[in-house]
Amino acid sequence: MENKIGEWFTQEFSGKDFRPNPPKVTHRDDLFGEIVVKDMSGMPEKSKPLEGKFCSKPFNYIDVSFDGRVWVCCPGWVPYPIGNLTENSLEEIWNGERAQLIRKSMLDSSFRYCNQKLCPDIADDRLTSVPKEIPNNPMPTRVYLAMDESCNLSCPSCRVQKIMHNDGPMYEYRKAILDKVIDGVLGEPHDRLVNLHVTGSGDPFGSKIFRDFLMEFDPTPWPNLNLGLVTNGVMLTETNWKRISKWHNRIIDIRISFDAATEKTYNITRRGGNWEQLLENCKFLNKEIKNHPFLKIHTDFVVQDLNYKEMTDYAKMVILKFPNFATANFSLVNDWGTWDKATLEQRCIWKTTHPEFDQFKRQLQSGILKHWKVNLGSVKWVVEGS
Repeated sequence: MENKIGEWFTQEFSGKDFRPNPPKVTHRDDLFGEIVVKDMSGMPEKSKPLEGKFCSKPFNYIDVSFDGRVWVCCPGWVPYPIGNLTENSLEEIWNGERAQLIRKSMLDSSFRYCNQKLCPDIADDRLTSVPKEIPNNPMPTRVYLAMDESCNLSCPSCRVQKIMHNDGPMYEYRKAILDKVIDGVLGEPHDRLVNLHVTGSGDPFGSKIFRDFLMEFDPTPWPNLNLGLVTNGVMLTETNWKRISKWHNRIIDIRISFDAATEKTYNITRRGGNWEQLLENCKFLNKEIKNHPFLKIHTDFVVQDLNYKEMTDYAKMVILKFPNFATANFSLVNDWGTWDKATLEQRCIWKTTHPEFDQFKRQLQSGILKHWKVNLGSVKWVVEGS
């Protein structure tokens, strides 16, 4: 299967760019190729002591994007790809020179390839000490399937219009990448740990590629295969939940994006969503989780000028309305290439130059944001640095 997919890629897609919104390349590295480093200028000046600290992600994690590139972390946090599935096998990429260099930066605590201002693990002091025994996984154990951007929403921070690949070359390209990843990490049945996460690029139910995979793939031959879902939650209805029943006892976490605490703001930040449906689905999941002792459900809120005044109400809503959910998370909005410079500056409420920055800081003093279920993530840079 490996050779056939490789030949097909070469014949059909060599030299073609199937990215609808190619990223703004900040520089080119002789080894890693195109690099897109998120601009965090205007962040309060502060750094974390990283001597003796360690992150395990490059030793167990991959994120696969829609152009075939492979990363050992979220591309926004570690913007150096370790290879491309249109050129090499997953095994070759996982054990290649680029992956080894990033792992070395974890062992020497330099974190030289990381965007330290965006990383929530650094911001929230979640890094561990360098272990005595370094992980040595022959293949990744955490696999983020982010090769399809198809989504039922068109959030302004993410895209300029709705993206949906249901057929044609765009669909075939992304489907081939998914097949290559699944063949690489699963292949023949085995009992190794593999946690699949779908998706970080669109929605697992809005995407035909991912929806078909979730509803058709039989995980039975892999006893230690688990699943995580990253979703806007609108299509995670009780009906669709039942349709993925084969996965129920293997789903370990679900992340649901809110980005608002009111319907009015939600309709702006989550364009095309359905607030009432989202709340209904979360109400169902809050009850359903009792039947799944290993499942944790998290909610996410990307902070920008349009919603920062609802941070407190969002945290209260999650804690009180959905008490069985694990966490209410925050992160800072950043540049995904969809806004012009002026709009981006306006949205980035975290910049010290923003006219409402002081108001933003006052919002962060709310007691509910210190609740044990609240994770401030990269927002903590603002809390601690100003």
